[in-house]
Amino acid sequence: MKTELNLCPHWEGNRPCTNFQALFRNSAVSMLLLDPQDGTIREANETAIQFYGYPREELKGMKIGQINRLSEAEIKQQLKAAKEGKIQDLAFRHRLANGEIREVEVNTGPIDVLEERLVFSIVRDITRRNRAERALKARSKVHMAIMLADGEQGILAETCQILVNEAGYQMAWIGYALNDPEKRIEPQVSAGRAQTAMENAFYSWGLESPLGHGPCGRAVRSGQPELSADISTDPDYGPWRESLQAIQVESVLALPLKTDVRTFGVLVIGAMSRQAFTEDEIDLLQGLADGVAHGVEALRGRDKQKRLEQRLTWERNDLMRAQKELQESNARLVQAQNQMVVQEKLASVGQLAAGVAHEINNPTGFITSNLGSLRKYLRRIRDFLQEEQAIVQKFVPSDDREELDRLRKQLKIDFLLEDIEELIDESADGADRIRAIVQNLKTFARTDSEELDEANLNECMESTITIAWNEVKYKADLVKEYGELPPLRCN
Repeated sequence: MKTELNLCPHWEGNRPCTNFQALFRNSAVSMLLLDPQDGTIREANETAIQFYGYPREELKGMKIGQINRLSEAEIKQQLKAAKEGKIQDLAFRHRLANGEIREVEVNTGPIDVLEERLVFSIVRDITRRNRAERALKARSKVHMAIMLADGEQGILAETCQILVNEAGYQMAWIGYALNDPEKRIEPQVSAGRAQTAMENAFYSWGLESPLGHGPCGRAVRSGQPELSADISTDPDYGPWRESLQAIQVESVLALPLKTDVRTFGVLVIGAMSRQAFTEDEIDLLQGLADGVAHGVEALRGRDKQKRLEQRLTWERNDLMRAQKELQESNARLVQAQNQMVVQEKLASVGQLAAGVAHEINNPTGFITSNLGSLRKYLRRIRDFLQEEQAIVQKFVPSDDREELDRLRKQLKIDFLLEDIEELIDESADGADRIRAIVQNLKTFARTDSEELDEANLNECMESTITIAWNEVKYKADLVKEYGELPPLRCN
């Protein structure tokens, strides 16, 4: 687009207006002329002056980078594209003179003014539209979160996160109205920078308390949305003004969480700009708060039903447990009776085993004693035969000695002497084994005593294994690895 404006400086003086000049001056939409080289604002219409809040002479001469929050490289890229005629419709965030950030939609393109190529920008404030759209989107997401939530705190936390992360508010928190003497509003969850502002803060819904005059307390009492559009001038926001301005919150909206019979809490939303909430936005957000309240009440009703069902389940389980315990008690009683019968039988077997052991022990003692005597006799016979052999070698003629040697070999006297000794050893070992078995029988069959005495657990295990070995040896390989155990006192 090329428009020759034969005016200098831009459109000052009393010369006739061109159509474009008239449009520029009288438009209800903010318009800017920018230097495409460095982004200097060369001209602004009256609507732009009012929108940005700078005096005309100050705004003219400012760099667009002082208003637009893009980086310097991004701004240069956008200016270059606009100068080359690449018409663009873009969304930006512009900073006003009072520090407020507004969302704007900018249409840019080239224009020739006094034989100079400039960038012509039409700026539309879309902050409220975007906020309404985000509020509507947030309400939809909150309703979905309510349907998927499995707990009350989950609904509250997800609501605050959506308001901050999706709708772009500076903070959000939810508090419950308590019925204590101070009528406190107790915060439950928060998102964004709310936690910083809520440290050491106190909220009330009591009319008699100065802390109950803010939008939070008014919303609980009235059951209606309460707005502090500019906390810097709101006299009721004095107790919290400093902490909120520290996190760049300039306006606060309090939305009641209510059922058909009462208001039980409040949803508090903070925005960075003054006059941030429109009526449409407030209506959308109140619908969101109503959804949260109904979701909480539904969960509480469901939880109450679950508690009743759980109580019935516990009572049924208690009855079943008592029945099971009674059955187990009867089973233990029967088992105890059977054990008593078995113990009596074992006691009888033990007494019998003790008697048998005693009867076996006596002849075993005879055998052991006789084997000892027989070993002594054999030793004497061996000594005699050795002496006899020496005398025969010395005094008996050789023919007779040969006859005696032949007879000795024929009768296997030397083999008999060795074999007799081995037989005695084997018989003594058998007698020892009998004696060990008898001792184990006595140990196994001993009766309990009221007096405690020291016992060796390894020996008790060994005696038990000995008794049962005949049943075990054909079915398993037994590996015995006894450790060193201290004596145990038992009866």
